Amino acid sequence: MNATLGIFVKRHAQAVALKHNVSALYVCPDVNAKNKYDVDVQNEEGILTVRVYYKKVTSNIPLISNFQKIIRNRKAYSIAYAEILKCFGKPDLVHSNMLVGASLFSLYLKIKYKIPYLVTEHWTGYLPSDGNYKGFFLKSITKVVANNATFITPVSIELQNALQSHGFKKPKYQIVPNVVDVNLFSPKKSKVENSKIRVVHVSSLDDRQKNISGILTVVERISKWRNDFELIIIGDGEDKLKLEKQVKNSVLLNSIVFFNGKKTGIELVDELNKGSFFILFSNFETTVTCAALEAMAVGLPVLASDLEVSMRHINQDNGLLVEVNNLNDLEKSFNLMLDNFVKYDSVLIRNYVIKNFGAEKISVQFNSIYDEILNV
Repeated sequence: MNATLGIFVKRHAQAVALKHNVSALYVCPDVNAKNKYDVDVQNEEGILTVRVYYKKVTSNIPLISNFQKIIRNRKAYSIAYAEILKCFGKPDLVHSNMLVGASLFSLYLKIKYKIPYLVTEHWTGYLPSDGNYKGFFLKSITKVVANNATFITPVSIELQNALQSHGFKKPKYQIVPNVVDVNLFSPKKSKVENSKIRVVHVSSLDDRQKNISGILTVVERISKWRNDFELIIIGDGEDKLKLEKQVKNSVLLNSIVFFNGKKTGIELVDELNKGSFFILFSNFETTVTCAALEAMAVGLPVLASDLEVSMRHINQDNGLLVEVNNLNDLEKSFNLMLDNFVKYDSVLIRNYVIKNFGAEKISVQFNSIYDEILNV
């Protein structure tokens, strides 16, 4: 599982746990597993969390390796589910995350034990602009899983439209956004004054999606005539080396762009609190990113692409929008934000996140869906 996606899932689970007993089940292959199946059971912030790691299949023969993967994966889910049964008994419903992977076991539980399930979906792959949802086997399996779910809760209407365009039309839909931990992501009482304006970008460093190279190109342009700012890039990913090379090969960028690595929790909060404003120049997203919302939760204005998912939440009160992949537009707005970021009302920006993305809000939304599923 993608570590970042895991954070999204955990926060949804914590929101649900405000009103319900929740257990989390996670299965994945592990090349370093000592045993065929390793089980880890913990209580994490009030949530029973069961992880089962199974020995990664190493066969190079496709037919054999695929068969082994299916068998081990299925066995791992059964082991994890047995642990949950011991602690909680049979669940009233299953809340699955992503149609690919865990939801197949949710379908099995529905068929064998009549346990209804819903699916929360985040994946950009379904979007036409991404195009990674392909292959006969993948499409066939996900269509069966989706159409047997009682509800699908995508994080935006754009993702809902994409899912329905792929033939997932039988379940009910309700948009439920991601959760922001507004208690963790909050402004510090006393901020350190920076000698330069500090622009922050946080992402998985996937340049095809996030267009960080475009940000660097614009920063290089601006740095030719002003040197009162710096760009802090936080995150890790497969394009990090390429992006670092782009900075290293530029004398101008070398002195104002800094890669601070992957940060989570209080370390990320500290980085955002040092910031002046947040920048995101994505080519596509399923929703306004959690990183942008976390920046807003500490009171930072946001400069972002004018994707529909961003336009719904970013406006003149909390930031600026620029045309997707338009470097000239980004340059103009970047300069404007450098000159005017102090004029934004940080309390107003933070309150918007609390009202729309706090755990209490999301808990109420999921509770309503659960009641409908269980006919409460």
